[in-house]
Amino acid sequence: MSRYVRMGNEEKGPVRMQSRLGRDFLKVFNRQYFSVGVIAGCLALIACTGRFETLQNLGSQELSSSATSCSVGQSYFNGLCQPTQQSCTVPNGVGTSAFTNGSYGVCAAVSCNSGYSLQSGSCVANGPSAPPAAIVAGYATRAFYENFATAMAVDSKNTKAAGYSFYPFTFYGAPAMAPSEMLLTGGHLVLGGKNGSYGAGIVTAHPANNAQGYEGQVFGGGAYFEATLSFDATKVANSSWWPSWWANPIEGLAGKGANQWPGQATGFTHSVELDFFEYDTSGFRGMNTFAGTLHEWYGPLPGPSEVNNGGNGSSFNNNLITVPITTDFSKPHKYGCLWVPYNATTKAPGYVQMWFDGQPTGDKVTWVGTPGNPTPINQPWAFSQTDQGHYAPILGTGDNDPMTVYEVQVWQH
Repeated sequence: MSRYVRMGNEEKGPVRMQSRLGRDFLKVFNRQYFSVGVIAGCLALIACTGRFETLQNLGSQELSSSATSCSVGQSYFNGLCQPTQQSCTVPNGVGTSAFTNGSYGVCAAVSCNSGYSLQSGSCVANGPSAPPAAIVAGYATRAFYENFATAMAVDSKNTKAAGYSFYPFTFYGAPAMAPSEMLLTGGHLVLGGKNGSYGAGIVTAHPANNAQGYEGQVFGGGAYFEATLSFDATKVANSSWWPSWWANPIEGLAGKGANQWPGQATGFTHSVELDFFEYDTSGFRGMNTFAGTLHEWYGPLPGPSEVNNGGNGSSFNNNLITVPITTDFSKPHKYGCLWVPYNATTKAPGYVQMWFDGQPTGDKVTWVGTPGNPTPINQPWAFSQTDQGHYAPILGTGDNDPMTVYEVQVWQH
């Protein structure tokens, strides 16, 4: 029998059954789709309502990610309306500033006055500028500075208390100068020479009853030393000593045997004295000259032998320094000494060179290596003992020729 029975125009059987199943599926699908839509719509409405309420509290900001309008007294910052800050100034008035986001945000400096640098939104006072000689050697740290503006510049009463920059020279048993020979006045030091020993007036250290034999400040490993001085050049001839600025290694000054030459008999010493400036040549080389000398002392005390850069036992004969004939020594001038140690890695020579008013002089002395046998005469390592020393700067003058000291500084790595 046929599986299909026609009833008028309507066909019964599997075809009609498939149509009925399709309608039923659509009903279910539409019902589920409608439910999902309703749920999504409700969630959106809740979110919008919440945002609307938030905006009502904050101001007239529109429902937009780029909106920046807030009510009076508020500013838009970091996606929110927040209370407006009214002022933005750099502390101490050392520059100009602004908020990082218009009238709100972080108050930061945008420019700084002379003498200050912009660092991370702040105006920071610049450090001291290194002298030209210090820059040459890469000495960027000012290890010592004194401008004689306070009573702590000089221990004129020889108290040996800590904290002073300079002390009366009392090494080797020398008596201290009278306080009247170390006068602080007008922001500088007027140094006399009466009762001074060895031509030394003041030094950055003093003898002490401790293991190292001293207290104070000394400088090793290379440095640039500079002093600003003035004096009357016409009075030098009638003085017992002369205006001077130099340094001795504390290894010898302290008297603890630290200047012993290793491998030699006890008491066989070895050290290098650095005379940055000595006005002791005017009588025979001209008023516009001074000496800048390295003295290498070696042998038993007293009376050790010497090699120097004045032609005595070395290939250097350049300790006479000539400055412009118009130089007026009664005006302040800068006298410096640049010491760069020998570099054992690169084999770059060590050297010492004097400077005058920011310019190098022609008395450069070089060396290579380290001390060899106990006869430095004409040796390439002559003066290399400098690199082993820790130097105490010294200032002194003659008894009838006061010297004014304006500033002393030491620069190192």
